Amino acid sequence: NQALQKRKETSEERTVAAAALAKRPPVSVVPPTPMRWKPRVELTGTLKPWREAEIGFETPGRLVKLNVATGDTVKAGALLAVLDASRAGAQVNQAVAQTKAAEANLAIAEDNLRRTDALIATKSIPEAQAEQARQQVALARAQLEGARATTNLAQQGAGMHSIVAPFAGVVTRAPTAIGSVVNPGVPLIRLEDVTRFRLSATLSEQDVGIVRLGSPVTIAYQGHKVVGKVIALVPS
Repeated sequence: NQALQKRKETSEERTVAAAALAKRPPVSVVPPTPMRWKPRVELTGTLKPWREAEIGFETPGRLVKLNVATGDTVKAGALLAVLDASRAGAQVNQAVAQTKAAEANLAIAEDNLRRTDALIATKSIPEAQAEQARQQVALARAQLEGARATTNLAQQGAGMHSIVAPFAGVVTRAPTAIGSVVNPGVPLIRLEDVTRFRLSATLSEQDVGIVRLGSPVTIAYQGHKVVGKVIALVPS
């Protein structure tokens, strides 16, 4: 009985296996298609404005005019702030007066040299006096050049009492009021160009070899995606 039962179970298993084999879909062979592998590197970085500048004055002074506030949008060349230029104007006037005095001294020295040369031609005075007159002319010319240089420097200093926007952008930092005394070279206003952005990230040593200038980049930020490209590689 056990042998008959065993043969019966084996026959049923074979029947089930044959039925399952009959239900299998036919096997099809697909030839491979050659493709170029494109590596993918995932990075996390920091978005920065395309351009940014810390703007300040080149000369000290008291802030008397402020045309922008934090959050304002300005155009390139827009006047941002102005310092008190009354002292600078007085220095320009003083330098101009010194230049005019030097020009007058040169004219007197040249006239004296002409009269001296005429007297030398008639041998009315010794040659030594002519040499002295020539030296006075040379000294007057040097003093005039120095006065003109001082005038140019004063005029340039007067022009440094205002600052303008070097490019169009958004003011992200600015003083809240006028009246304070600013020092030269100290940043007073911060300007950012946010029409485009730069993403700064760090590559691993393993990924450096597969990234090239101009490689496409997909930047994902808060559900938005923007397509860019690699513009710089710094081996730091």
